[in-house]
Amino acid sequence: MRDHETAGVSAADSLTEATALQQSMWPEVPCSAGPMLAGWTTSAALFSSPSALEEFLDYEGSFDPGVDLKSRAAFLMSDYCYIFFMATVPLLVGRGVVPDMSPEAVSLQFYTHHGEHDGEPMTVRRAHVRLLSPQIFTDRDAGPFSTVTDHAGLCERFRIGVEQHFHPLVEALATRTGFSKNAQWRLVGDAIAGRFLDVGRRFGCLTDAMASAMAIVKVQGSPLNNRQLGYFDLTLHDSALKEPFTYTFRARGGCCRYYTVEGAEKCPTCVLKSNEERDNILLQEMRAHFCLK
Repeated sequence: MRDHETAGVSAADSLTEATALQQSMWPEVPCSAGPMLAGWTTSAALFSSPSALEEFLDYEGSFDPGVDLKSRAAFLMSDYCYIFFMATVPLLVGRGVVPDMSPEAVSLQFYTHHGEHDGEPMTVRRAHVRLLSPQIFTDRDAGPFSTVTDHAGLCERFRIGVEQHFHPLVEALATRTGFSKNAQWRLVGDAIAGRFLDVGRRFGCLTDAMASAMAIVKVQGSPLNNRQLGYFDLTLHDSALKEPFTYTFRARGGCCRYYTVEGAEKCPTCVLKSNEERDNILLQEMRAHFCLK
């Protein structure tokens, strides 16, 4: 077997192992690796299809037909980010693997997921994700033929891959809906920071995961970079607690526009709120979590 063939096998094995771990922990959006399957579509095909994007926008408006196009675009971006980063962030955090994230190398099979949100039944659009290329970047020992870099370089590859992947979607939505490119990139950055926070907690490496996220989104000149995005801690003090309780939150840089839906309110961490208002609401929710008055 020639070296480049051996390299493909080694990289493919590492990617398969990483996606198997992701599937076991996040079955709602399972990620696999291998050739294209019947009935699936690539992200590139989705982004370049006016009819497919129109269908997606129509779905986003199905919860409130009166919501405007910009809000539908924001909801679409948020839902797509949920799918994409649920599939890819665990690979980096859990196994130090960044796959080929070009739109042509990512395929999707959409489905409807029935679940709950805040105790209310909710139906959402989700997808199975399949990575079509065996190419990976890794900062761990995954065989002599894998592309290896240090962790800073790995984060750089993730950022480059994200920007490459989302650029055509941002352009298409801006043209179709008028939702600004900057606002869309802010939502992508928020999604990255939020997913690294959740995955870091799940893997027990919260500090390292947050550092990786900031290395990705805080690069000068990157469309992901904005001054408001970051993390912050709040500490709850109460005599009923054995010790003060501290929790880390994501500080949003963008607005999901959920408040534009009839009957909805701004999110607790909404970027449109002052830090003081945001913190007071979150502290109240922390007190409610511990059943404190």
